[in-house]
Amino acid sequence: MIQHPDALMDGNKGTASPPLDLVCVGFDLTGIANAVALDERHALSKDTLFLESQLEAFWKPLRCTPASRLRISFLHDLITSENPRSRFTFLNYLHATNRLVLYANSAQLRPSRQMFSDYLRWCATRLQAQVQYGKMVTSVQPLKDGRGSVTAWEVVFVDAVTGEQKAVTARQVVYAASQHPYVPEVLRTPALRNLVLHSSEYPEAISTLLRDKPRARIAVLGNGQSAAEAFDQLHGIRGEHEVIWFTKDAVLRGDDETPFLLQSIMHPHSAKQQNMPPEIRRREVNGASPMTSSPPIEPRLLRQIYDTQYDFSVKEPDCNKWRFQIRLQHEVINAEKTVDGRVRLFVQSLENPNESTTFDAVISATGFEQNAHHRTLQPLKALLDGPSVTVDRDYHINFRKGVLAPGCGIWLQGSLADDGDQNDDSLLQVLAERSRRLAESVLRRRTEQTTEGEEEERSARL
Repeated sequence: MIQHPDALMDGNKGTASPPLDLVCVGFDLTGIANAVALDERHALSKDTLFLESQLEAFWKPLRCTPASRLRISFLHDLITSENPRSRFTFLNYLHATNRLVLYANSAQLRPSRQMFSDYLRWCATRLQAQVQYGKMVTSVQPLKDGRGSVTAWEVVFVDAVTGEQKAVTARQVVYAASQHPYVPEVLRTPALRNLVLHSSEYPEAISTLLRDKPRARIAVLGNGQSAAEAFDQLHGIRGEHEVIWFTKDAVLRGDDETPFLLQSIMHPHSAKQQNMPPEIRRREVNGASPMTSSPPIEPRLLRQIYDTQYDFSVKEPDCNKWRFQIRLQHEVINAEKTVDGRVRLFVQSLENPNESTTFDAVISATGFEQNAHHRTLQPLKALLDGPSVTVDRDYHINFRKGVLAPGCGIWLQGSLADDGDQNDDSLLQVLAERSRRLAESVLRRRTEQTTEGEEEERSARL
């Protein structure tokens, strides 16, 4: 049951109230996984507080088309790979909600994103976590004792409803860097606000558009899985609408993660890789290659899109007359609103550097960005061991030696992810291990008498 501890909130500096043990910024997918890891270790106490910017406990189906399925097994849930007997496993969720037999009869290893979102809600309601919703964290300030050591942190936030600024103090802070929909700058002008939709939030608006305008022309921008899912879903909607998918890629590439590759990522053989955070381990195992610069597309979806394009080619040899087109190596360089309330895209390609086309709506499947933590953690700059924020292998921020008092610390999750990790499928593969590493580090630091010995041994500039 989620509780709302208003009594814990105090906006006054220098308050006599003792600091909390832990403040966690964010109660999304990562935040819930962290709460589960802490609960598994009996460390989710009344002195642990979660601050969430959303106004209520609501999780959208994970980032792509709600009805689509995860690209990974249900066993990659919040906890199974670390403790299959936990009460927070996906299997226990199925049993508790009387869906186990139904799901087993479906013979599906991969649940729908909508069902997995319901699993997240189910876990959140069963955690005895203290959560404050509608709280946007704006900064984290160090609080020092008379000797100059940082003994606690002041987490400053703004109430989304009242606009009032408040603060809470804690000895430890976990900052889960949240990802926000990214839309290219050329599409972010105020005039286009109602015409451009991010791929994570388009279904309802597109349904309304097609109901009011059955012959609507829709553009999909982006590379990889999200763009492919949006394009495929629009093809599955009956009607007379037209869709053009613009991608900078020269060819659509499938996902090359084999079971052997996943095994190497999740259960490495070398001690070196075992000590790495899973994000870094994935990068090393995959290797850097210009061929994989864009997020890959699930092979089954890629084949489905190819088959539909082939069907169009049989009926009409001229691809420019197809209702659903894919324009490879096309980049949108500008956009403007037309006098009739539509959006004109200016596109360049190898064949035509100056092409313009008009659409009724644009779906921007251009991924996510996570940069808010740079501003929030700016007050820590003078304490850092280096010019910018780095973390060790357990996600603890690397501070200069002697800066922190024993038991004090800040952990940052999300800074190690690259563009290929910006989807929930990739995150879920490593989420349980990532949260386990963090929870163990939080509890281990609480028992330290000094912060320098083990901190130096575990520190790694990642």
